[in-house]
Amino acid sequence: MEIAPRRVRVLPVVGLALAALLVAQAAHEIFGLGGSGVDTFFDEGVHNFLLGASAVACFARAWSAERGRLAWTMIGLSLAALTVGDTISWVVYSGQADPTAPTVADAFWLAYYPFVAAGLIFLIRDRIKGFDLHRWIDGVAAALIIITLGVSLVVDPVFQEANAASTVGTAIQFAYPILDVMLLGAAIGLFALTAWKPGSAWLLIGLGLALFAGADSVAAVQTVRGTFEPGTYDFVWVAGALLIAWAAWLPYLPRQPPARLAGWKAVALPIVCQVLAAAVQILALFHHVPKSERLLTVAVLALVVVQLWISRPRSPV
Repeated sequence: MEIAPRRVRVLPVVGLALAALLVAQAAHEIFGLGGSGVDTFFDEGVHNFLLGASAVACFARAWSAERGRLAWTMIGLSLAALTVGDTISWVVYSGQADPTAPTVADAFWLAYYPFVAAGLIFLIRDRIKGFDLHRWIDGVAAALIIITLGVSLVVDPVFQEANAASTVGTAIQFAYPILDVMLLGAAIGLFALTAWKPGSAWLLIGLGLALFAGADSVAAVQTVRGTFEPGTYDFVWVAGALLIAWAAWLPYLPRQPPARLAGWKAVALPIVCQVLAAAVQILALFHHVPKSERLLTVAVLALVVVQLWISRPRSPV
């Protein structure tokens, strides 16, 4: 049985209004809707308003329902931190072509991560009851694979271009995509715990985190290269925030034990993880693969040993 938060009659109207503003911002940034004269209106005004509205939606969800209050308060704080960071960047640094990192805005942008991580932990606690080590190992393996792919596709390109940036500035640019990928890996790990039936709320959260990771990754590479232009795809961050806020108002599923699978469903994820990890190790024989990726895949391969030990047949007592 699903547990829904208290109904708010204006919610559908508010949701449609926010979606319309998002579409307008995206149309402006992609197609130039309204011309350059409304750049500030869309890229700063509408952008920050929608981020702030996402935070308010999470706070309202926390206030209106008994279950999930702490989780959505933390996630609301994370989106509020993003809003404050973007507002500071607009008000204080908009006149500077390339402000030196770290800035005050970076402090708030980085604050997003511990808040949203705490929110995800509380959501997992509210969703999963009990502890099945076998399923949790599946989740860890899935998370490690996501992190490995993130290191390969995001961190390495930034590192290759890092010579043009200061040491501190490069570290800041590294931090965003790395932390995004870790959060996304945690969400994928929860998918594994629920036998890949996480529910619509977690799917929206995962998609929102994926949009953040994608936008931050592209921005990190472009910033290090010196080609980043604000207002080009800012709507992607807003879309991620609105998806997470939308998830807050979906029915809150009751706690359930980690899924118990049988047959191919029980081994499909471990097999995929092991094949991908082995593929990275084989690739390293012919092409340069960073040590970080190789270490991550070694960790994935080691998990199969643990899983075999846990799932091994026990002799009758």
